[in-house]
Amino acid sequence: MNYGFVIDNRLCIGCHACTVACKSEHDIP
Repeated sequence: MNYGFVIDNRLCIGCHACTVACKSEHDIP
């Protein structure tokens, strides 16, 4: 099963918190 979510690029400051959270949630190194 694939998951996805919409990111509002106007609010993105390039901190990669969304990437870290996604990897943590799905146990991806």
